Amino acid sequence: MFTIYKKHLSTLALLMLMFWVSAFTSCKNDDEAPQTYNFLESFGPCPIARGGELTFIGADLSSVQSVEFPGGETVTPTFISSGKFTVKVPESALPGNLILHTSNGDITTLSPIGFSEPVEVVSFSPQEQRPGSEVTITGKYLSNATYINIGEVKIPLQPISDDQKAIFDKYVTSLTNTELKFKVPAEAATGDLTLTDGKPVLCGELTVTLPKFTAYTESEELLPGTDEVTINGTNIDLVTKVVFASGAVVNASDMELTATSATFTLPLAAGDGDVKIITASGIEVEAGAITTIKPVITNFGGKYTNDPYCDDIFAIQGTNLELIKAVVLAHKADKEQTVTEFSSASETEIQFAVPEYTGSTMAWSNEVSDMVPTGELYIITHSGERIKITDDETKLRIGYASIGESSNYEITAGDLVTMTGCTNTAYITKVEADGVVVDFTKISKNSYSFVWPITKPGNNLILRVYFTNEDNNSNEYSGSKFSVTATSKIFVTEYPEQLLNGSAALIKGGNFNKVTKVTINGIEQVFALKDDNTLFLNVSGVAKSPAEIVFVAEKSSDNFTINLPVEGLALPLVPISNASGEPMTFPFTDGWGPGQCYLVKSAQLSKYVAVGAKITFKVTVSDGGGQWQINNSSWQAYTTLAEWSKTGQDVELVLELTQQMVDDYNAMSDGDHWIIMQGAGLTINYIEIL
Repeated sequence: MFTIYKKHLSTLALLMLMFWVSAFTSCKNDDEAPQTYNFLESFGPCPIARGGELTFIGADLSSVQSVEFPGGETVTPTFISSGKFTVKVPESALPGNLILHTSNGDITTLSPIGFSEPVEVVSFSPQEQRPGSEVTITGKYLSNATYINIGEVKIPLQPISDDQKAIFDKYVTSLTNTELKFKVPAEAATGDLTLTDGKPVLCGELTVTLPKFTAYTESEELLPGTDEVTINGTNIDLVTKVVFASGAVVNASDMELTATSATFTLPLAAGDGDVKIITASGIEVEAGAITTIKPVITNFGGKYTNDPYCDDIFAIQGTNLELIKAVVLAHKADKEQTVTEFSSASETEIQFAVPEYTGSTMAWSNEVSDMVPTGELYIITHSGERIKITDDETKLRIGYASIGESSNYEITAGDLVTMTGCTNTAYITKVEADGVVVDFTKISKNSYSFVWPITKPGNNLILRVYFTNEDNNSNEYSGSKFSVTATSKIFVTEYPEQLLNGSAALIKGGNFNKVTKVTINGIEQVFALKDDNTLFLNVSGVAKSPAEIVFVAEKSSDNFTINLPVEGLALPLVPISNASGEPMTFPFTDGWGPGQCYLVKSAQLSKYVAVGAKITFKVTVSDGGGQWQINNSSWQAYTTLAEWSKTGQDVELVLELTQQMVDDYNAMSDGDHWIIMQGAGLTINYIEIL
């Protein structure tokens, strides 16, 4: 390697900064260079006219032997001093970097030389040319130009980036001061040909050759997606795509292209009308028109019934049905159902499920006694053409929603009613029995069931069913009239929204004279009859909500059950543990040792612990009798020892909470043992707090 010694610019160089070019250099073959070598500081003026004198300034430039200009011509320097020399710019010089050949190696200027002569154009030919073919421009100082312009398309002549260099290499075939040759880009269109030299220098209008259409090999009755089409003409190989009136496009990559023809398969989406061929420049050239084969419909209707309902299979039969993209079932323009997915499709048949709400899009036909709606049927081809396939005699018939029929219209209140022959059960939103909304069960597409309200006996009672339409509204349909006999079973019509432990509830209904007892969650309750339609129910010991209330009759088939929420629940013993701290559940069997079962403090229990609250222990005495006692956590007795001798006896022990018991509880931490139950010969069935 060698060292570069940089000196300050001279005063002359500073004064000529506007005209001179700084030229810090690089060196070729530096492995052969000495430790010190020539240093070029600047050269100028630039731009300069060819034939003018170019001056170089530097340190010890005496070793410079020649200066090579872009274009290849080499000039011998004339030295003014060891640090300054001049050369005459040759007429053949082109823009670019200079090379100084020295005895110590080559020095290449970092700045290019520029020229001041204006570009002059004498002529260009040919004045009409195909994309990809060559055009020649003659004139003077053509190498000073920075761009070739063909309309909006530009080719750089003095590339300054890799991208510009790639474009230059692709299109420029020759460049001298007097001649420029280039290839016409594919995207170029007819327009002014100019060179840029600070301002445009007009060469003239360049006509870019376009493809010309002459005829189709075949152009009538073409089958889209199948038939092969050939466009004939001249310069057809310039075509980049073919566009049909429907908007369908065939790209050049899908064609067999020659100078005289383009052959391709007609797109499925191609329709009748004008065709255009497009060049890379975006120029559209008219290419005649084509006529395509259409689908032919020979039959349509329900696959299983003549008048299908929603979800039924609808079939269309004919020829060339592969051209169909969609089917439209319509009555009015704003009342349409479009089907684009087919369950099966072939050239001769299409099948699909009738879309939901189709019936509600059709108008009622006054001429059809069974009130079947009528409408129009259209097909839409892949080209977008909409073709009507119905007429006044072949109206589309889609079955409308109906509520079905019952096998028995003389029923008893509370009976299960099954309606069959209904249509569109999938879209039933509400069922009313004489104005009462009832729960219903969809059995199948054509049947459903419900229980006639036990409170609704009477004659000529109307069933109403509501179906959702496409606007998410409900259409109402009335059915046959029912004769409903009053039931002999117990039933309830009015009751509180919720029950309260320790309180009485007023219940209204019917046939209460048959009530033998009332249970809540299986625990018998006290009740009093006011009359056959009213009773008062005393609620006690309910530990689960919602509670199942059963009004029991002598015949279980006459029972009536309701479920209601309960407030002030009696609390089952939660949590509870044995002597080892293991959780336990009801019932607890006999055989205890002292201190075997504990009531544990917990967040769930805390809301019930208060002075005066009562804890009831319900137990069954085992064979041989039993005994027990309730203590605090220090084994001090809360109750005296109780003993029972009768085997199988159900007994209750009620512990009323005192202030001391509540204080003991509050002083504990969650999980501590609060009450100790000790005993033997017993089974605890239930514990509650009221």
